[in-house]
Amino acid sequence: MRQSSRTGISKVGLVVGLALLGGAGFFALRAGSGEDEEPKTLDERYRDDGRVSILIYDCPFGRMYDADTTQMNSILVSKMETGHRDPIRRFKQELADIGEAVVPELDRLYDRSYQHRFRAGVLQNVLDVCAMMKGPWGISIVRKGFAHPKESVRLSALDGLRFHGGPEDYESVALMLPFASSAKILADYGGALEALDKDRFYADLVQWLEDGEYSEMWPYAAPGVTQVTDSELVARFHAVALLRGGTIRPFLIAPAARDGQEGALNELRGMLADVNPSVVRWGIDALGRVGLESELYELFRDHEDAGLRGLAAHKIAEAKDNPETTEWLLEGLSSDMDPDVREVCMAELVARGSERALRQAYALLAGTLPDREAAMRALRKGWEINPESPAEAYGILSRVLAERYHNESERVALLQQIGLVPARECAEFLMDFALTHEGAVKGRDLHRWICGQVYNTGPAGRAILDERLAVETDPFRRLDLLSYIWQDHEDESRDILLAILTDPTKDEYERLYAADRLIRIGPASEIAPVLKRVYLDSTHRYVRPAYQCMLWTWYGVHDEPVR
Repeated sequence: MRQSSRTGISKVGLVVGLALLGGAGFFALRAGSGEDEEPKTLDERYRDDGRVSILIYDCPFGRMYDADTTQMNSILVSKMETGHRDPIRRFKQELADIGEAVVPELDRLYDRSYQHRFRAGVLQNVLDVCAMMKGPWGISIVRKGFAHPKESVRLSALDGLRFHGGPEDYESVALMLPFASSAKILADYGGALEALDKDRFYADLVQWLEDGEYSEMWPYAAPGVTQVTDSELVARFHAVALLRGGTIRPFLIAPAARDGQEGALNELRGMLADVNPSVVRWGIDALGRVGLESELYELFRDHEDAGLRGLAAHKIAEAKDNPETTEWLLEGLSSDMDPDVREVCMAELVARGSERALRQAYALLAGTLPDREAAMRALRKGWEINPESPAEAYGILSRVLAERYHNESERVALLQQIGLVPARECAEFLMDFALTHEGAVKGRDLHRWICGQVYNTGPAGRAILDERLAVETDPFRRLDLLSYIWQDHEDESRDILLAILTDPTKDEYERLYAADRLIRIGPASEIAPVLKRVYLDSTHRYVRPAYQCMLWTWYGVHDEPVR
């Protein structure tokens, strides 16, 4: 849970920056409403707002909501059978979080639906929940699902086996290989077999290669061969590579090259010198996967193809942080390197805490838009290891914004980039900007757009949104704040929304919007009883029916086909 003092937004360090930006003024011109038009009431303005209007419509559930909300597990399970898309998606995760306690009801729903020809979707929903659980509580349902005659159901069960199964499930998956209807599904089975029993899978794979079986799986499975360490299997993969060429060959011989087989190593070295860029890529990938990144150094430094040098740089960056790889990456910062190669090297070095890479990133922040984007991608990899870099980045970006404020595209891009820096001062700057400027960005009100940038700054920015809501009085700016506050699903955000929903002094439409966000945070066991009480107390012409429809849609038990 994040901390929020709600003591207001500090102005320290912001006044000068905002003055440089011209203080209050038009960020972009807003369309006039016309002098002769009748002003809309607040009620009408709320109902015209898309965030509210979508919640107010002719509800198909005319009966008062009267379901028991004290025992929600049964209702949540029922939604796997008769629910809309959004509740199903949300409650899959909620049921998975509940875990073992809901398995008996899920099992009964599975058995009840098994014989129905058109209920494969229900079975898949149940199996998805079992796969998403943190423990193997639903494994018995998953095993039943994998025995289902319909492939779509078996594939849903396959995820559960991959996450929660064990070596004892290997045979049942292997028996289904001849029935896979496509290469991709065959590859899915292969991935599950590897997860269930890695040693057995690679022993089977080399046999399939030798026998010419399941060839559609080979391109998907071959890269994993690079992790094989058993000497007998390494030798068999190397031998079978003489029979199976093409894209899979480099991966089949790479373990032998790693283990010192000179012929295999020389073949991979030869691939790096091939005139065909695709062959070179295979060689780079295979060598990098088996820890032979030292073989890539000359290509990284001298190859004429910048894309291939960049791929080599990625493989070197993925290697262990040691003086040798760090020295190679530092060479990649040279000005005569391709920009994409420099960016790969800079990002990895920033993540390793390199002062030189940080200085280069800071220099790029003061440059063109592509330069700033490259610098931000690099800096974001090292915010934690370089604790001073957020403040440094903010200082540079705010100065550049002041200098280029009158260029609209630069202005928008710089505000977005400030929003990517995880620092409270960035969030404060952006919020103050929203409060002192007017206009629109890409068709969206400036304040609403800025709230999104504040949210992007991370926990510090989300605390600023909370603090601003505590003092904001404009109804639509409050909706702007709420539309981002809920998104982290934190306990504090839930508490803020619950306080609004249960406060009769708050506007009815704001309470309705808070209710809609709350049901998406959950848990249902906490939200549904509160929402039902608010609904029963409401007499509002538009809001009460909206609550009624919301309750039936999310928490009602009714005869409605699965969508």
